[in-house]
Amino acid sequence: MMQQWIAANVKWVVPVLLILLKIGLKTLVASPFKGLEMWKAILQLPVDVGFLSISFLGAALLLNPDRGPVLYPTILLFLVLMLVSVLLWKLSPTDVGKKPVFTALGLACLNALLTGWMLAAGLALM
Repeated sequence: MMQQWIAANVKWVVPVLLILLKIGLKTLVASPFKGLEMWKAILQLPVDVGFLSISFLGAALLLNPDRGPVLYPTILLFLVLMLVSVLLWKLSPTDVGKKPVFTALGLACLNALLTGWMLAAGLALM
Protein backbone atom coordinates (compact mmCIF):
# COMPACT_ATOMS: atom_id res chain seq x y z
CA MET A 1 0.00 0.00 0.00
CA MET A 2 2.80 2.44 0.89
CA GLN A 3 4.67 1.56 -2.31
CA GLN A 4 1.57 2.29 -4.38
CA TRP A 5 1.12 5.66 -2.69
CA ILE A 6 4.79 6.57 -3.26
CA ALA A 7 4.57 5.48 -6.92
CA ALA A 8 1.43 7.55 -7.42
CA ASN A 9 2.98 10.63 -5.77
CA VAL A 10 6.63 10.27 -6.76
CA LYS A 11 6.68 13.75 -8.33
CA TRP A 12 6.01 15.20 -4.87
CA VAL A 13 7.68 12.64 -2.60
CA VAL A 14 11.16 12.82 -4.12
CA PRO A 15 11.49 16.64 -3.99
CA VAL A 16 10.18 16.77 -0.41
CA LEU A 17 12.59 14.05 0.69
CA LEU A 18 15.50 15.82 -1.01
CA ILE A 19 14.71 19.11 0.71
CA LEU A 20 14.30 17.40 4.11
CA LEU A 21 17.59 15.58 3.56
CA LYS A 22 19.29 18.88 2.72
CA ILE A 23 18.01 20.51 5.90
CA GLY A 24 19.01 17.52 8.00
CA LEU A 25 22.51 17.33 6.57
CA LYS A 26 22.99 21.09 6.79
CA THR A 27 21.94 21.41 10.42
CA LEU A 28 22.80 18.09 12.05
CA VAL A 29 25.98 16.68 10.48
CA ALA A 30 29.28 17.39 12.24
CA SER A 31 27.74 19.83 14.71
CA PRO A 32 25.55 19.62 17.79
CA PHE A 33 21.85 20.36 17.39
CA LYS A 34 21.15 24.07 17.68
CA GLY A 35 17.55 25.25 17.69
CA LEU A 36 18.44 28.63 16.20
CA GLU A 37 20.20 27.00 13.24
CA MET A 38 17.16 24.80 12.63
CA TRP A 39 14.91 27.90 12.84
CA LYS A 40 17.06 29.66 10.22
CA ALA A 41 16.94 26.57 7.99
CA ILE A 42 13.14 26.48 8.26
CA LEU A 43 12.94 30.14 7.27
CA GLN A 44 15.15 29.41 4.26
CA LEU A 45 13.10 26.38 3.21
CA PRO A 46 10.80 28.26 0.78
CA VAL A 47 13.84 29.63 -1.08
CA ASP A 48 15.10 26.07 -1.52
CA VAL A 49 11.69 25.00 -2.83
CA GLY A 50 11.74 27.90 -5.30
CA PHE A 51 15.12 26.93 -6.70
CA LEU A 52 13.96 23.33 -6.97
CA SER A 53 10.98 24.57 -8.99
CA ILE A 54 13.25 26.43 -11.39
CA SER A 55 15.40 23.31 -11.79
CA PHE A 56 12.29 21.35 -12.81
CA LEU A 57 11.60 23.89 -15.53
CA GLY A 58 15.20 23.62 -16.69
CA ALA A 59 14.91 19.83 -16.81
CA ALA A 60 11.64 20.09 -18.74
CA LEU A 61 13.34 22.41 -21.24
CA LEU A 62 16.26 20.00 -21.67
CA LEU A 63 13.92 17.05 -22.19
CA ASN A 64 11.59 18.93 -24.55
CA PRO A 65 13.40 21.83 -26.28
CA ASP A 66 10.37 22.39 -28.52
CA ARG A 67 8.43 23.62 -25.43
CA GLY A 68 10.69 26.67 -25.21
CA PRO A 69 7.96 29.18 -26.12
CA VAL A 70 6.01 28.08 -23.03
CA LEU A 71 8.92 27.43 -20.70
CA TYR A 72 11.11 30.50 -21.32
CA PRO A 73 8.52 33.03 -20.09
CA THR A 74 7.70 30.76 -17.15
CA ILE A 75 11.37 30.53 -16.19
CA LEU A 76 11.63 34.32 -16.38
CA LEU A 77 8.54 34.66 -14.17
CA PHE A 78 9.97 32.16 -11.68
CA LEU A 79 13.25 34.11 -11.52
CA VAL A 80 11.32 37.28 -10.66
CA LEU A 81 9.32 35.37 -8.05
CA MET A 82 12.59 34.04 -6.62
CA LEU A 83 13.70 37.64 -6.04
CA VAL A 84 10.51 38.16 -4.03
CA SER A 85 11.10 34.90 -2.16
CA VAL A 86 14.67 35.82 -1.25
CA LEU A 87 13.52 39.26 -0.09
CA LEU A 88 10.85 37.69 2.13
CA TRP A 89 13.45 35.33 3.58
CA LYS A 90 15.99 38.11 4.17
CA LEU A 91 13.35 40.33 5.80
CA SER A 92 12.37 37.55 8.22
CA PRO A 93 13.77 38.23 11.70
CA THR A 94 15.75 35.35 13.18
CA ASP A 95 15.37 36.45 16.79
CA VAL A 96 13.39 34.10 18.99
CA GLY A 97 11.33 36.70 20.84
CA LYS A 98 7.53 36.51 20.61
CA LYS A 99 6.99 39.34 18.11
CA PRO A 100 9.92 38.45 15.80
CA VAL A 101 8.80 34.82 15.70
CA PHE A 102 5.27 35.76 14.63
CA THR A 103 6.61 38.17 12.02
CA ALA A 104 9.00 35.53 10.70
CA LEU A 105 6.26 32.90 10.63
CA GLY A 106 3.96 35.23 8.70
CA LEU A 107 6.63 36.02 6.13
CA ALA A 108 7.64 32.34 5.92
CA CYS A 109 4.02 31.28 5.33
CA LEU A 110 3.62 33.88 2.59
CA ASN A 111 6.91 32.71 1.09
CA ALA A 112 5.81 29.06 1.34
CA LEU A 113 2.57 29.84 -0.50
CA LEU A 114 4.51 31.57 -3.26
CA THR A 115 7.13 28.86 -3.72
CA GLY A 116 4.59 26.07 -3.18
CA TRP A 117 2.67 27.45 -6.15
CA MET A 118 5.94 27.58 -8.09
CA LEU A 119 6.62 23.93 -7.25
CA ALA A 120 3.14 22.83 -8.31
CA ALA A 121 3.38 24.82 -11.55
CA GLY A 122 6.89 23.54 -12.25
CA LEU A 123 5.84 19.93 -11.75
CA ALA A 124 2.77 20.44 -13.92
CA LEU A 125 4.96 21.69 -16.77
CA MET A 126 7.32 18.71 -16.64
